[in-house]
Amino acid sequence: MNRFWNACTLACALYLLQGVGCLQPATAQGQTGGRWQQIVEARKEFIKSRIRLKAEQEERFWKDYEEYMRARQQLLVERRRLRPEAVSRTATDAELYAFIEQHTALKKKEIELEELYYRRFKSYLTAAQLFELYKTEEDFMRWLLQELRERRR
Repeated sequence: MNRFWNACTLACALYLLQGVGCLQPATAQGQTGGRWQQIVEARKEFIKSRIRLKAEQEERFWKDYEEYMRARQQLLVERRRLRPEAVSRTATDAELYAFIEQHTALKKKEIELEELYYRRFKSYLTAAQLFELYKTEEDFMRWLLQELRERRR
């Protein structure tokens, strides 16, 4: 259940960020770097300050983490495409079942991705570092949402 709420929080935050233009790649914003790059850099600094990687862990971690974030972003794009609002109210039972099956398959992919990178990270991060990474990702999302709320005022 906790994983569900984490995924919902992340999806909502990313949806909100996309809506205010924060999640557009720099080229789409017409800026070099842009807001997206600022968010990526802020997340990186947030993580660096919390999990305290050793020199021998650092290169491998950032390579894996960036790979993980790209894969997660692709799944979020799929999730946006699979919104229930996109299904017609006059959809047939077969169309509704197909939507539900696609949605369930997507959730399964998200869990498989998380498990894959959990195993990778576990091979070279300590339990405390790995726990701190998960906690830091949630803290970063809360911080980012708070920043967005404050900017809207």
